[in-house]
Amino acid sequence: MSDRKRLTRIFKMHGLSLQASALDTLLDVVQREAEVGRNKADVNNVIFNIIDEIKDRRIQGGNGSGGRSSSVGNIVTSALLEDVVADFRRDAKDVSDDAVQLLDAFHMPRLDFDRMRKNFSLVPSGKEERTLYGEAVAKVDMFNQRYALIQQRILRQDIFQPKLVTNRLGRSAQNNGGTHTITPVESLLGRSGRRFLLGMIVQVEEGKYYLEDHTAQVPLNFSEASLLTDGFVTENSVVLIEGEAIDGILHVHNMGSPIVENRLDSIKAIGLQNSDVFNSIGSLFEYEKLREQEIEHGEDGMFVVLSDVYLDSPAVIEKIERMLEGYSDFSPLPIFVFMG
Repeated sequence: MSDRKRLTRIFKMHGLSLQASALDTLLDVVQREAEVGRNKADVNNVIFNIIDEIKDRRIQGGNGSGGRSSSVGNIVTSALLEDVVADFRRDAKDVSDDAVQLLDAFHMPRLDFDRMRKNFSLVPSGKEERTLYGEAVAKVDMFNQRYALIQQRILRQDIFQPKLVTNRLGRSAQNNGGTHTITPVESLLGRSGRRFLLGMIVQVEEGKYYLEDHTAQVPLNFSEASLLTDGFVTENSVVLIEGEAIDGILHVHNMGSPIVENRLDSIKAIGLQNSDVFNSIGSLFEYEKLREQEIEHGEDGMFVVLSDVYLDSPAVIEKIERMLEGYSDFSPLPIFVFMG
């Protein structure tokens, strides 16, 4: 059987029909693969990989390649085939060069938490109006979403998971210290003893800091506070606090950043392990190459994220200069992200 008939039959077996020009392109690919010394099995693997990529783009709505050529129905065009083959010929350096991308916030999906259903979903850009000049409610929603993302991560940790089996002392059979409960701020009224709270540090009055969650806010007293995690805590940070409410003031005993979680565990927990969260990966091939690059070089890279940076303040500018000096000897240099 000739290569032309064999390739046509293979594509038909996968529900695809090759245009004549696309078939000529595919024959050229097969010939070049044979010329570089690949055996028949390796060439067949190349063909099947091309088919898988074409079908993957069709599943994504025919535009999974970020606006490049696509298939019409089951017909494979020459433009689509050339596009797919070009992606497969990109080497690790090509993909690595594209690993850091600047994405348009107006076109990437937005992660949204539904408090009623208690689940996350990706909201496409086309399903909501986006503007640079948001209303006041947009800022409130941003902080609510930030809090919800951290809260559900905290509640998945063993220390905050209620145990079904306890011993006679009322403690968990697996953990002699038992489990802890996150107390909402509004529930502090009338309760004594130490409590665990999750909230954002805000400055309601000049020089006076409060802990705020989605229920209420309470003044803070840091005179006896101990920081249990590395780094530092800033205004508008979400923190985990162990403290006691006395006369309407929360006296902080221990404080720290929320418990961290592996990225893959987080994505799996919120049900997005098979989603392109940033809508930025053009093909399955690029995704696999980026994954290889992350495994090989991921530990060397660093992101420094700063929020609520007031560039009109001389004191802030001075601190930024000091921070940049501290990172000047790092190799590779970190990527700095300024938010707000």
